[in-house]
Amino acid sequence: MTITALLCCHENEPPSGYDSVIRQITQDWPQLLQQGEFRNIDVFTEGEEDGLSVEYQEPATGFRALITCSIAREPFEQTEELLPQSPLWPAAEPFNHQHAMHVIVTIDDVTHLNTANAADGPTAGNTPRLAVLLSQMLVSIGALFRSAFAMMWFGADHLVPMDLFTTMAKQVLPRPMTEVWVLLSGDSDGKTAIGYTQGMTEFNIPEVEVVHGAPDINAALSALQEATTVLLFAGGVNIPASHTADGVAVETPEFRYGFEYCPTIFGDSQMVLRLTEISPM
Repeated sequence: MTITALLCCHENEPPSGYDSVIRQITQDWPQLLQQGEFRNIDVFTEGEEDGLSVEYQEPATGFRALITCSIAREPFEQTEELLPQSPLWPAAEPFNHQHAMHVIVTIDDVTHLNTANAADGPTAGNTPRLAVLLSQMLVSIGALFRSAFAMMWFGADHLVPMDLFTTMAKQVLPRPMTEVWVLLSGDSDGKTAIGYTQGMTEFNIPEVEVVHGAPDINAALSALQEATTVLLFAGGVNIPASHTADGVAVETPEFRYGFEYCPTIFGDSQMVLRLTEISPM
C-alpha cells in the first residue's frame, strides 16, 4: 500500500539532511519518537531529482513504513487544472503556478516485510495509519522548506494552503483529516442535493454518495463529511457480494451509519457506498 502527497514551493531551495528532518519531526511530533524509531536509508543527492528515504518502525505494534521524499525542480504542472476544484483554497488568494519546485512525499507500508508478517503481504487496514504518518511528515518537511505554500493529496487532487494544512494537522491528527485526504463535492438540481467523494479508493474504500431530499448542498456535504470520517476511522468495510440486496453498516457508540453498495447515481459503472441512514444507537 502506497500513498502520496506533494508540496509546492515558491523558491528553489536546497534539501535538508536526515538529521535536520529528524530534529523537525521531534519538535512537531514528539510522540512518534516515543512510539517508534527512524532509520536513515538514503541521503539527498544533487541532480535533476534530489531524494531522501527514511524508515519508521514501531517495535510494539510491528508497524513499519518507508518514507521517500524527492524534489522536482520545476512547477507541478497540473495546478491550473486543480485550482478550480479546490474548496479549501481561498478565492481571493492567488496561486503561484510558476513556483520553482515541488516536493513529492510517499509512504509505503512495509509492515509485511517483518519476519512475522512476511506471508501476509501489505494490509489495507494500515492505510489510515499511513495517512496520519504522511500528514505528519508533510508538516515537518514543509517546515524545512521555508517557501512551501501549498500541498496536494494524490487521489483527492485539490490544493490546500500550507499554513491551513499545518494548523489543521496539529488540531485534528491522529483523527482523519477528511477534508484534506478526500475531495468532498456537491451538486443540486433545484430539488435534491448530491454529495460525493473523490479519493476514498486510495483507502481501499468505495467512493461515498449522499442524496439529500432538499436542494441544500451544505446539508448534503455535512452528512457526507460525517459519513466519510466514520468510514476512515473504521479503516474499511466488508462489501457484500450482491450489492443492491445487502447493506453495509458502521456503528459508533453514538450512531449507526447505513450504506447501500450500489452503482453511482451519475449513471456510470462505478460502485459506491450511498448513505441511507444515520440513526442513534
